[in-house]
Amino acid sequence: MFSHAAVASLNNLEMMVYHYVIKNRDKVMYMTIRELAEAAGVSTTTVLRFCRKLQCEGYSEFRVRFKLYLEQNEPQQANIGASEIMSFFKSVNNDEFDELLEQAVDIILASRTYYFCRRRHLRRAGEIWRTLLLQRR
Repeated sequence: MFSHAAVASLNNLEMMVYHYVIKNRDKVMYMTIRELAEAAGVSTTTVLRFCRKLQCEGYSEFRVRFKLYLEQNEPQQANIGASEIMSFFKSVNNDEFDELLEQAVDIILASRTYYFCRRRHLRRAGEIWRTLLLQRR
């Protein structure tokens, strides 16, 4: 239900709804759209947009699908992180993504100057990118 692509398409307000839904799984199934909107700090229109981006016609369909989702995935709670990671890697393991990545590399290489910014846990990834780009130059 919450595929990587669907979550990536959410704007900031819709992400507030998503975070509330994930943190309050048991409550959401019994809330009205107004109650969810108020609890998440957004409008009912935002909740409806959130539902539509998850391929639901409206809030009622979202609640039904969310309940089914919880029933199907309840025993796998410990693996949610791993399954999301696997879902992401499956979604980017294709020719279209490789082509987009190649285009990004070509744009970077066409620039006169480029800077690499690394953050703590992404330091190694930054070093790998730097090495790969310098080899292609």
